[in-house]
Amino acid sequence: MMGDYESLKSAIDTIGSSKQTYGVLKKCEFHFHTPASHDYELIPGKKYNELTISSIIKYSVLVGYLTEENGNEIHNKINFYQSQEYFTELKKKEKPFASFKEYIAYMLIAHKMFAEEIEVAIISDHNTIQGFKKLEYALEEYFQGRIKNIHSKKPIKLFLGVEISCSEQNHLVAIFDENNFDNVQDFLGDVIISELEGTYHTSEYLMKEISINLDGLAYIAHLNTSNLHGSGLYNKTLFSSEYMNVFGLTALDKETSHRNRIRNHNKFAAISLGVIHESDSHSIETIGQRNTWIKFNKTNFASLKKSFHNHPINIYKKKPIKSDVFIKGVTVSSGDNGFLVKSPNKPSGENFTINFSRDLNCIIGGRGSGKSTIINILEIALTLEVNDIATLEFISKHKKIYLNFYFKNVEYILEFTPQVKDLDREYFSNSIFLEKAFIDKSDEKIHLSLNWIQLFRIEQDKFIKLDSQDTSRLLDNIYRRSYSINNIINKINQGKVDDFIKDIVLFGLEGDDFSTYTNNLKRVQDRSFNKYVRENIDEMILAINKRKKSIEKVINDFNKSNNNLLEVVYSPKIKNSDYYLNNLLEHISSQQKLLNTFLTWDDVARYIQQISQKIGYLTFLKLLLKKNYNYLDKELDIGKMVQKSRFNYSDVISETSEVSEKNKPLLYSEIFKKITNNRFLVEESILMWFDVIDEFTLRFNINSREQTSTNGPLMKDVTEMSLGQKVVSILSFVFNFGNYIGDNTPLVIDQPEDNLDNQYIYKNLVESLKQIKNNRQVIIVTHNSTIVTNSGTEQVIVMESNNKKGWVENSGYPSDTKIAKHIINCLEGGVDSFKHKMGTYSLFVEELR
Repeated sequence: MMGDYESLKSAIDTIGSSKQTYGVLKKCEFHFHTPASHDYELIPGKKYNELTISSIIKYSVLVGYLTEENGNEIHNKINFYQSQEYFTELKKKEKPFASFKEYIAYMLIAHKMFAEEIEVAIISDHNTIQGFKKLEYALEEYFQGRIKNIHSKKPIKLFLGVEISCSEQNHLVAIFDENNFDNVQDFLGDVIISELEGTYHTSEYLMKEISINLDGLAYIAHLNTSNLHGSGLYNKTLFSSEYMNVFGLTALDKETSHRNRIRNHNKFAAISLGVIHESDSHSIETIGQRNTWIKFNKTNFASLKKSFHNHPINIYKKKPIKSDVFIKGVTVSSGDNGFLVKSPNKPSGENFTINFSRDLNCIIGGRGSGKSTIINILEIALTLEVNDIATLEFISKHKKIYLNFYFKNVEYILEFTPQVKDLDREYFSNSIFLEKAFIDKSDEKIHLSLNWIQLFRIEQDKFIKLDSQDTSRLLDNIYRRSYSINNIINKINQGKVDDFIKDIVLFGLEGDDFSTYTNNLKRVQDRSFNKYVRENIDEMILAINKRKKSIEKVINDFNKSNNNLLEVVYSPKIKNSDYYLNNLLEHISSQQKLLNTFLTWDDVARYIQQISQKIGYLTFLKLLLKKNYNYLDKELDIGKMVQKSRFNYSDVISETSEVSEKNKPLLYSEIFKKITNNRFLVEESILMWFDVIDEFTLRFNINSREQTSTNGPLMKDVTEMSLGQKVVSILSFVFNFGNYIGDNTPLVIDQPEDNLDNQYIYKNLVESLKQIKNNRQVIIVTHNSTIVTNSGTEQVIVMESNNKKGWVENSGYPSDTKIAKHIINCLEGGVDSFKHKMGTYSLFVEELR
């Protein structure tokens, strides 16, 4: 079934065309060589200068650059390709090559780079930049001739670089803006003695010169092959340089040992420097074997430079495994009454739109600017749950909401339409407003029906509507909850910590028939209910046991991996029979005697409670419904339930009978009739028994986050902790358990800094966010500058409002000047406040260093 194509297409286009202010990972080939290097090989083991054209043509056919027919044709015209006539033709066409051999060599490099899906290349020939324009030309010609019409393929961005052999025998890779080519050429002319020998300057001196005078980047290349011949004082100066952000390695397996080498000269640099996984390719075959992944906002030198300065969030030695479940963006048709707008000065017809990074997004802004509204939209549209009617009314003043997301690399768009009759009216009638919603009194949440949404799968520019079953199943997997710290703390304080822990622990529990039986119990007709329970109760018990084993395995493994930090305690309250038996026992309890014996219904109620605790309630039901009375009585003699002390003389002289082996079957038969005659109470007791199966609590080592503590582990139940400790333990559990089970659903966190001290935020929360953001999308609303500036945020979304409307004022990296100003204004109290703070802290800067 097709949806409203024009509306859906417009929403997708709006999200797609919205300004993207976060980085995109690109595969980079750092530090590779071309025929411009004196030691270049082209074909492994053979010097390029010694290769004949014929051998290069054969190799070109072998690697697929040329067809065999093309190769034979060139061989037949080999004299022409070696002639002055061909050289003249190269110059006439303004091809920057000195010979056909050189042209083929550079085209082979281009061929290999596109085959390896390189997106960014940093050329770095030995002490020269003469190969840059040649490879730049080859890459462009190859793209135009062979790649351009292939869907989604883009040109390779080539950066201008050079490898300089320095006096202390370090090799320095320098990278420049290609628009600075002539100045770089002049600089190299001044400092390079020869292409073979390099320079008499040190790498420390050149690094400074390149950074200041040429606005370039520089780093020590392949440190794993460098002996660091400079003196101890020199190396200390080198690794203390403010111009060194990263170092290069061609072998990653020994990174720790090389950081230890750096530690001998500068402890801070050993920790803080980033790593470039260098290619150092000297031949065609070695291209693409060693790569670095870099996030680019725009693929230009300014973005590369920014990545070097922010290497913890922008440079990766190995490609991060990104989650295939993420929210791409949201667009809101505001209508006349909606709060979120594109801009207060724009017409109401233009949509409010946000693009989310697949990594870490921080939403900031003043109070009432719309931060929580964005979170509420995500949660309501994707879970169809809301805590209160006021929030639902506020969101529903918007005309329509579209969410674009991916699940397992398939794209979807969700259309959320507020179920109100007149979207233009300025008030809401609850009776009309809730006509297609229902309130579940059990958890005091408003649950919306599927009438509020339509979900579409996007296939080749078509929108395929999903049915209600597939919609529910998919939404359960794309998004689970908003981690509002205040809501979680409220649950804990209300004694409902198990609800939150249960939701996390049971998510994705596979091979579980548990819910099948609970659902069937509710659907089976009254006349068939007892039969269904009798025939399926053995399978129910097996499902319960299987479920218990699955849960225990997950929990035990998790607890082992988090020893002395976190412990999930699985504590089914089966022994606490009041919860699931209370209504049933109240129904049957009375002083009335059974079959004129001393046994009363009060005695029967005590019997059911005691035998349920001994053999389990479901086992009791099983034996009762199968009329296996002898086994029941062997487990617990019902005659012992009689309390004769309560009977008076008239009871004794009457014809009241003792409970005997003879009348026990009849007594059990009466119990059978009494219980089975009320289907509702039996069903309720079974479902409530199922409910207490999944009881959990959390124990946490409250000493683990005390940075200065030397005390041993102190495990404490979450319900017994202080407010701050509760938040710490819950956040630790959310992050660690999600990582343990591979939960890659988007993680939306509302103000995690509430009730947390800044030391914990910086040393623990920030580190946790750094670890999870590359594998799981994170969207955070926060007022804390430490989270925004230290956790590796890919995108800061700045919200603004005029108290009537809210909009995105700006978005981008926290290191962007315009975004940094917003952070200072929103989170640091403004420029004057921040200056005052800097002035105060400056007294201690040297001491802190």
